[in-house]
Amino acid sequence: IAYQPKPYDGHWWGTQPVKNPPPPNSVAWAGTPAAIAALTAALGDADTGVRLAAARALALGTGPEPLPALRARLSAETDPAVRRQLIETLGVQRDPEAMNVFTAIALDEKADADFRDTAIAAVVSIGGDEAKKTVAQLAGARVSPAATRKIIEAAGELRVLAAAPALIAHLADADAGNRQAAVKALAQLGPKAGATQPLIAALSDPDDKVKQAALEALGALRDKAALPALLEFAKTKKNAKELIAALSAMPDPQSIPVLVNALRDANSGLRRNALKALKTMREAALPPIEEMLASGKIPKEYEPEIRAAFDSGAIAKWKMIGPFENVWGAVHPPEKDALALVAAVYDRRTSPPAGDAAAGKSATVTDRRYMDAEGREIGWIDVTGNADDGRVNLGKVFKTNAMVCAYALAEIESPAEADARLLCGSDDQIAVWLNGAKVHDSGPGSRGYEEDKDDVPLHFTVGKNVLLVKIGNVGGGWEFNARIPGLDGGKFAKPQDAAPDAKQRAFALAQNADGTWTHRGDAKRGEKIFHDPTGPLGGICAQCHKVRGLGAEVGPDLSLVGSVYKRGDLLTSIMEPGKTIALGYEQIMVETKGGDTFAGAIRKDTDDTLTLLGADQQPHVVKKADIKSQTPVPASIMPPALTLGLKPEDLADLLAYLESLRGN
Repeated sequence: IAYQPKPYDGHWWGTQPVKNPPPPNSVAWAGTPAAIAALTAALGDADTGVRLAAARALALGTGPEPLPALRARLSAETDPAVRRQLIETLGVQRDPEAMNVFTAIALDEKADADFRDTAIAAVVSIGGDEAKKTVAQLAGARVSPAATRKIIEAAGELRVLAAAPALIAHLADADAGNRQAAVKALAQLGPKAGATQPLIAALSDPDDKVKQAALEALGALRDKAALPALLEFAKTKKNAKELIAALSAMPDPQSIPVLVNALRDANSGLRRNALKALKTMREAALPPIEEMLASGKIPKEYEPEIRAAFDSGAIAKWKMIGPFENVWGAVHPPEKDALALVAAVYDRRTSPPAGDAAAGKSATVTDRRYMDAEGREIGWIDVTGNADDGRVNLGKVFKTNAMVCAYALAEIESPAEADARLLCGSDDQIAVWLNGAKVHDSGPGSRGYEEDKDDVPLHFTVGKNVLLVKIGNVGGGWEFNARIPGLDGGKFAKPQDAAPDAKQRAFALAQNADGTWTHRGDAKRGEKIFHDPTGPLGGICAQCHKVRGLGAEVGPDLSLVGSVYKRGDLLTSIMEPGKTIALGYEQIMVETKGGDTFAGAIRKDTDDTLTLLGADQQPHVVKKADIKSQTPVPASIMPPALTLGLKPEDLADLLAYLESLRGN
């Protein structure tokens, strides 16, 4: 009661707040002086138990009032238990003036081991530049196994680059858990740690978890110097999922045989990663894939998935204009004119017009001239992208990588009304309009280029359809790609064979005359698909979701999902995870003043720090004082098409399992 909770500001203190304690109360009120006076007086009580209780109580609320008394008591206290609690409480209070005391204890090799461990925990809890310096000093020190692990993890979370040599030394630690933690921390430090060769050596570690972490770390670093070692590791036929993910992160022709062979695997996630890399090497990859398909070495049921991935549909011919100042959401004259003219034709209140009328309007738009970001007169220009994936390097086209944006316009002819999919990726932002209606917006945040990252449903009208795309740059690289499976030379022809996801959806939602599911599925088999790392999904569901206490907590707990959602909703959440994002799992993009970028859902929000948890399942603690920008990301942490490679029967089993989760 010494402090009151902060007033509710419309935001919870983290994901699933009912399962996590709220932050300590921190708002002083009229009763604060009396309560603090009583507690600080109790710190000097003759009874050890009273002093210990007072020290514990002062960790339940945070404020500056008790700090002088806590520091003074720490200097005078002789009882070990009370002294440890005082250190812990000052750590909770994040007292910067106590940092020197904690650092001295943490670095004192002669200090009591328990005191030292508690002081180390307090240093990490307080954080900041001084904590980084201390962690760097401690990274190579001899401390208890528990403290060693905490220091290694803190070096990664706090991005203590100076600790890299010590972390590399910990790769030879006798404790396998510390070796694994050191591998993960080096991956968090990134390429500047210079750890590629030591991580390659870790591929020979006797512990499987360390090997797995080393593969994941090498994939995260994307250093092609690791390719020979990764290809040699492939001969062991172990850790296939992590190996293929690492090779896919740095596509190279040398890895094509291994990636093509992965298309035979029953794990759909593994196949998806392999296809992602092989698509970037289309010309060299297609012949061996065709050979494997013809020989039957790749199971016939995987062929539609592979064909769909390589059905390019790239939009390679554009009319483009730019650059303009990039304030995402601002409407520049080309956008205003294009949308006004095209929308006048495609008035959604009436029937769509004849194709010639639409084409005439878009031609009128591209005849106009405008002023760019530098005040120069410009017009629309012809731009040709990559024929395989539609990739366009806008930095080269417009000779700038400043904070600017540009527009791209294309006409697509469809012989009939048809549904289609636009697959696009961008560095950084992208927004899309079809026939004057907005169909996609990635949001104002920055992101790295990833081919086909966004999957956008489209509906074409008969004749000419006008696609307008806006691509924004925040800094660094500036590029995008766009493709529509079924598109060939500006003409769209709906594939005669249904796409794999359409087949899955039709199978899963087929009903009998009495309204029951035709393919109900087997919940027991679905449970295995959800959890089993050797199953067709590689256990990826359980790597992010918890069910009845088993699994991870990157995404929502699904223990009650069957009592909340019907089959159709569950299927949509699986196939289109970005359509509805659960409250508390919205992603944000944080850019620091030092140039680092982090994305994920907020797990903890304090006055001083944000803790984000992203798809890598690693917590990223960012000091609020270091944040340059913070923007929402209107996309799910869960990528789309995770189940694309499942047999329809397997997907029905997975749905049956999710439907069975009702908390009983």
